[in-house]
Amino acid sequence: MSYEDLIIDPIGMAKSIYNQFNLELDIKTENSMLDYLTKSTGGYKKKHDYAPEDFGLTKELIRNELIF
Repeated sequence: MSYEDLIIDPIGMAKSIYNQFNLELDIKTENSMLDYLTKSTGGYKKKHDYAPEDFGLTKELIRNELIF
C-alpha cells in the first residue's frame, strides 16, 4: 500500500486490506468510515510543511552538521 493510494481511495484501500486477510468489510463499518471521512477536516489531504525551526533547529546549524 502506498500513502498516495490511501489518500486517493481510503475506502478502496480499507477493502483491499480486509480482502488480504480474507475478511468482509460489512456495510455498517464501511458507512462508519465514510461518515468519518465526510466529517473530517480533510487534514489528511493537506501537504505537510515543516521548517527546521519547528524542531529547534536552524538551516545554518543543519548546514554545519552536514559538513564532514
